[in-house]
Amino acid sequence: MIFHNGSPSFPWRLVVLFLCCAPGLVSAAGGLVLPGIPLGGQPYRFSLSLRAGLLSGAAYEEVYRSAERDQFLSELTWEVKPLYYGGVCLEFGQENPRLRAGFFTRLDLKTGLPGVTGVMEDRDWLGRTADGGNTGLSHFSSHTNTLRQFVALDFQAGLSFPLGGSFVLRCLGGGSAMHLYWEASDGYTQYGMSLSGALSPGVLDDVHELWSPSLPKVPVYGLGISYVQDWVVFHLGLGLGYSRGPWAVDLLFLGSVLTFCRDYDIHHHRDIEFIGFYVLAFFGEPSIRISRTLIPGLEADLALSYRWLEKAQGKAVINYLNTGAKGENYGGASYAAFDLSLGFRVTL
Repeated sequence: MIFHNGSPSFPWRLVVLFLCCAPGLVSAAGGLVLPGIPLGGQPYRFSLSLRAGLLSGAAYEEVYRSAERDQFLSELTWEVKPLYYGGVCLEFGQENPRLRAGFFTRLDLKTGLPGVTGVMEDRDWLGRTADGGNTGLSHFSSHTNTLRQFVALDFQAGLSFPLGGSFVLRCLGGGSAMHLYWEASDGYTQYGMSLSGALSPGVLDDVHELWSPSLPKVPVYGLGISYVQDWVVFHLGLGLGYSRGPWAVDLLFLGSVLTFCRDYDIHHHRDIEFIGFYVLAFFGEPSIRISRTLIPGLEADLALSYRWLEKAQGKAVINYLNTGAKGENYGGASYAAFDLSLGFRVTL
């Protein structure tokens, strides 16, 4: 059972997998091996940052009609508008990477503030179409979306190379683990009327009239759906830094090497649980950070990034909690959000 007493168990296995595999991946990429680069040639320093920020975007829970996964049967949109968080960052690197090549590493931890993050919208495509099929939009519902848990752990390590002047090139590897848990409650439904027996041969045995905005909004109350997304991503990255006087600008792009996703959905009113495990999603994350030295040893920065996780697809297990029966369908998960944060860093 994934949910215990109405709450999901924390994904410790994914965190352990992330922590065990990340150093090996970075080493393979050259991030932990420093042949011919003496650490003593340039002073290295630890730094500690405190951050506050917000995420704005959405996560998507997907069900497909067939193994080809080219047509939705159902999609749930879990808004993140916005999700507030606090964080801490520990870094180790050269005091001045513009002078010579060197090593760097960074570890970020973020945790979210529970609260409403927008709405959850649920759509089903079972509406009768002109060709006798049932692929039109038939069901729509909207509910209050409340964040219960958000934890993200990001690790990076690599090499930096001075390019002359004030520019620095960074090549890195690393990984990210992210856990999100929402609950959808209250709201309303708009369902097209059932048209049993109206299907053409070979079409799924469920058909409804098409959805329209004029359908009555039927209110619903209480907790309806709980949903969890857990991600583990291993990535490579390329960055470019520029500094002049007290100001510095850093550009970075991360791309996936290997991606894992597990998601859990429980429909409380229907006593149905869906569990999916997906591999090899697309991951991309461009970012920019602008920082300024306030006094020696103290720096403030403003950072903006966009995390895009898509096409995590595969089979999902269905557990019918009231009968103990099991089934499966074709599911998927996606996530896309901007991350805007402000930080203050102390160099030790």
